[in-house]
Amino acid sequence: GKGTYFSPKANISFGYAPEDKETDCQFVFLASVLTGRFHKGDETTATPNRGYHSTVNDETDPTIFVIYDDTAAYPEYVVKCQKVG
Repeated sequence: GKGTYFSPKANISFGYAPEDKETDCQFVFLASVLTGRFHKGDETTATPNRGYHSTVNDETDPTIFVIYDDTAAYPEYVVKCQKVG
């Protein structure tokens, strides 16, 4: 769906990060994200419901957060990862 996706779990974030073919590395941002009030969303969600700020994949144990206002995220670091073996 529309929005910018974040996860508190690195393995999920790296699962979405493309691999640089020249270096065999992947890059993700470590960011501070203001999620506010959230509700469950899906691929058809264009904006959160009234009174909410973001959506998640699971309200009980969210592993993916989607924000719809890019100013709600502040990238702090770029993390570089290279597969070993």
